[in-house]
Amino acid sequence: MRYIFNTVLLAVIGVTIVLVGIDIIFTFIVQVNSIGPNYSLLDALIFVLLRLPTDIYLMLPVAAFLGTLIGLGSLASKSELIAMQAAGVSIFQISKGVLLASSFLLIFAYMLSTYISPLTRHLAFLKQNQQNNPQALLVLASATWLKSGNHFIYIGQTRPSGNLLNIVNFSINNDQLNDVEIAQSAQIEKDQWTLTNVSDTHITDTQVSQTITPSLTQPSLISPHLLQIITMDPADMTLPSLYSYIEYRKQNALDVKPYKLQFWNRIFQPLSLVVLMLLAVPFVFGPLRSANNGLRVVVGVFAGFAFYIANQFFSSFSLLFPIPAVVGAAAPILIFSMILIGMMNKVNG
Repeated sequence: MRYIFNTVLLAVIGVTIVLVGIDIIFTFIVQVNSIGPNYSLLDALIFVLLRLPTDIYLMLPVAAFLGTLIGLGSLASKSELIAMQAAGVSIFQISKGVLLASSFLLIFAYMLSTYISPLTRHLAFLKQNQQNNPQALLVLASATWLKSGNHFIYIGQTRPSGNLLNIVNFSINNDQLNDVEIAQSAQIEKDQWTLTNVSDTHITDTQVSQTITPSLTQPSLISPHLLQIITMDPADMTLPSLYSYIEYRKQNALDVKPYKLQFWNRIFQPLSLVVLMLLAVPFVFGPLRSANNGLRVVVGVFAGFAFYIANQFFSSFSLLFPIPAVVGAAAPILIFSMILIGMMNKVNG
């Protein structure tokens, strides 16, 4: 079983490196075309590296199936699988080796999906857009800082809808703090910002005064272009943050289905690694037993593409019709699992 584990895992890693390497080349070429006064070759390289976890995550299902096909296929071509069966190793035991390799990759995929990929993807977007933005911007994990003229603006939270929470606007003149404006929330509408529960503290050499206003309108708190940069898309949220955002929309009676679908896709998509890798076992012992690697690659790409189409179809279907998001996310895996069971029964029979 350890031999199967090592062979399959190394094959999957090798295929992943090849597929991701091709994607990196094309992404880098696109970024090189964007090089200008504010965007250097180093910036382009950093962007590509920040996109790397996302590229790996997207390529893993296809690479897992293709790598397992090639790994087991190479053993079949050298008659090693026949020797194993002659020694009493069953197809089920061989599948256990594949399952062990898929479990290792499953943990890695969940790490990418839950935390690493969303954060690095958002950082890549920020890196690319900040080059053409003259305002100083610092985006941290817990907050955002913005410098605009003599104003330093702290933003506690940003929502994909464009809403800002816990805003503090520091106004500094001649190296002295003369005004602190604190707002509970801010929302843009027709290029006008509406701040709620505003506390404005004005500081002079002789006194400190404070005014509290339920609502205040400002024409230029943050430019729409900059708002687009600092507002995190749900696809770039970590899984806990996405869950919190869904709860926030529920509390405000807003539509949550697209975000719930994305949440469940993040849960189920890594599981497709296990199903697709196990699906490669009956393929190798069945129709692809005597095939060459070229045919296995074609079958692997076709199966990966079929899974992608099924995933997109059921995702769109669940959004258009009153079907729970969890069903739309789980349906492709359930269908491929039934195909797996049917093919395994046929091979064992």
